[in-house]
Amino acid sequence: MTTAAYELRFSFFGLQRNPFNVSPDRSFFFSTPAHESLLAEMLFAIQARQGLMLLTGESGSGKTTLVQQLLDTLSHQGVSTAYIVYSSLGVEDLFQFVLEGLGVTCKSNRKGDVIRVLHRWLLQRTMVGDTPVIIIDEAQTVPAGTLDELRLLLNLESPDGKLVQIVLAGQPGLDEKLRRTELLQLRQRVMFRCRLPVLSPRETSAYIQSRLAHAGGTEPGLFPEETIAAIYGYSEGIPRLINLLGEHALIKAYAEQKRSISPEDILYIASDFDLVENPLSLGAGKSSVESHRVLRFPQPSPEPSALSALRLAFISELSKALNDSAVKGNVTRPGSTLSLMPPAHPELPLEPGVTGASAQVTGPTGGLQDAARNGASAGAPLGEGVALRGRKRKEPHASRGWRKRRSHLARYWGDVAYSFHRDLRRSHLTRYWGDVAYSFHRDLRRSHLTRYWGDVAYSFRRDLRIFYLDCRRFLGSC
Repeated sequence: MTTAAYELRFSFFGLQRNPFNVSPDRSFFFSTPAHESLLAEMLFAIQARQGLMLLTGESGSGKTTLVQQLLDTLSHQGVSTAYIVYSSLGVEDLFQFVLEGLGVTCKSNRKGDVIRVLHRWLLQRTMVGDTPVIIIDEAQTVPAGTLDELRLLLNLESPDGKLVQIVLAGQPGLDEKLRRTELLQLRQRVMFRCRLPVLSPRETSAYIQSRLAHAGGTEPGLFPEETIAAIYGYSEGIPRLINLLGEHALIKAYAEQKRSISPEDILYIASDFDLVENPLSLGAGKSSVESHRVLRFPQPSPEPSALSALRLAFISELSKALNDSAVKGNVTRPGSTLSLMPPAHPELPLEPGVTGASAQVTGPTGGLQDAARNGASAGAPLGEGVALRGRKRKEPHASRGWRKRRSHLARYWGDVAYSFHRDLRRSHLTRYWGDVAYSFHRDLRRSHLTRYWGDVAYSFRRDLRIFYLDCRRFLGSC
């Protein structure tokens, strides 16, 4: 597909270009109060020479766009900057990218020579009022050893503050990574940290309208309010997912020659991109009776029949519910349904003179009668033996002293159990096995076996979602 044909799809809606391009574009920067506050705080931290700053946010929340806006602001102020995207690098390669970004030349690749040349250059820039800044994007992928080596750059300082300012931007895993023991010293040097929030429902609506306006859109009904609410529900306010849903919604509407996008279109696209958490649900606050007609499955009957009768009965109920004469004419209603009663077993051979009705298993009553007969044969009357057993059962419960002793005994053992439980929670053995369980759980989450079964579950969930969408389309077409 050529670029002209691709842009023609958006011109169908009066748009001059794609308003929902997934790649970061500074011309489409949408500022919220949170963005303005974070940008102002980061500029202040840089001017105050704080040293190390941390910017975190969910994947697709707009960190790269905010960083590019920060680079534009620093460029207009005449500040030297180095923007590093290839963060999965070794220490020597990272320092070489820093030198190239700042425009510093060093003939040697040795780490000591690079630090010495960079130190001399930073002192010269500080004397002229410059505040060089190094921004590392996707910093959560930087190896721990490389992150620790950044302390060498933070050690370059003057009486006025740090000679170089470092901004680490990444996902929330970056903050967890800095909690490692080997990165404790680097974490202690973080002087400013901020987290970029996702968009609210009102900000999502303003975000969509802003991007449509920047692309030259003039149709107000292209994204109705209920459609924007559906976009927010599936994207959870993440700008990248909003762009993903918006772009594919426009392409789908162009293919169907529609001038407005419905929430059902957003549901279809969200299902394709695995954004629907429960594909079998019909939506919050929406019952199955309100959404679709209920099909009564045939009830089982004790009458004998075959499995085909159950199938034909269900098809008949389906044709009646859908009011489809074509299907209904080809289905004959069966006279009976499937029987769930087990077939009669052939009679077992019995002893001569014993019928089937009298061949029963001796129950508990028969056992008692046999025991009574045995006792009577031993010389003990039946009534006296029963009374003796009754007294033996009632004697323990009739004694108040025994009840009192039992209550004190229960309290004693309750105190013993409580003390044991308390000491066990505080013991080193419990902590040790807690650490063992945590390590096992952590390693299990990272194992290949867990990933394999995760892929299997994902494939099953995807196929189930496709089957669900086919059923919805079938019910909607009838």
